Amino acid sequence: MISKRFINTNSLKLFSEKEMTRVSLSQLYTLGRYLLKKKDGSDYKVFEIPTKFLYKELPIRFSQCIKGMHIGITPYAVHKLPSFRKFMLHYNNDFEKIINLPPPQNEPTDKAFMDVLRKINSFHYSNLSQINQGLRELSQAIANNDPEIVPSYLLPSGKPNMLTAASPAIQDSGDLKWLNTQKSLIQYDIKPNNVATFMNNNPTFQYAEARTNKFFDWFYSMCLGSQLLIQDHISVRDHSKSYVQKISPLNIVHNAVNDARRIASKHYK
Repeated sequence: MISKRFINTNSLKLFSEKEMTRVSLSQLYTLGRYLLKKKDGSDYKVFEIPTKFLYKELPIRFSQCIKGMHIGITPYAVHKLPSFRKFMLHYNNDFEKIINLPPPQNEPTDKAFMDVLRKINSFHYSNLSQINQGLRELSQAIANNDPEIVPSYLLPSGKPNMLTAASPAIQDSGDLKWLNTQKSLIQYDIKPNNVATFMNNNPTFQYAEARTNKFFDWFYSMCLGSQLLIQDHISVRDHSKSYVQKISPLNIVHNAVNDARRIASKHYK
């Protein structure tokens, strides 16, 4: 099974436990301008530092995406859906291609790494299509109460897992916070980074939905962030222009959030 192959891969586990480096659009823009001023033909030495950074950084990001798909905060077994399995296989192949390369520290090894990077970049839109199709499959699996995807406590015949559903609403005293009326809607924020909204007529499902939305917010951010690093590096090296020079950070954030919500609302209900 693909899942066993992923989880039992020592190198995947090793990289997924490392902390990724956050890079802002401002940093990419500044770096791109600096490199373009220094660029002289195809001199790989000019790009040595950012190239080595990507060589070390991308395996961390790829491995964390794969790990998150298996043991993320969503209660649904998304890693068993056909399209997400294909997506993870592509990501795993990209991961293995990079870690099997020697460090890009001379012209031949730099060329080998850039060839792999361009190949990875060429599958970007195909990967997005796989994710979108995976969301459709998840929506269908939930509608059909597929026991392979939907946890037992969310099935019609299952018993609600009230402890799981209530966990974001547990007070310091250990008492549970419940709503008094089914028409009420309230949001509890016990932990700043763990917000869940649910109704007391079906708290288990509402919490599962909130966790799934939060998972895909993270997943899209990871995928798009990695792709931006790749495309900007290729753009500067191959086309002598920074990929982020025409990007408004505020618009990027708004568009990314709106796109994620639009896709989720359309395919995941």
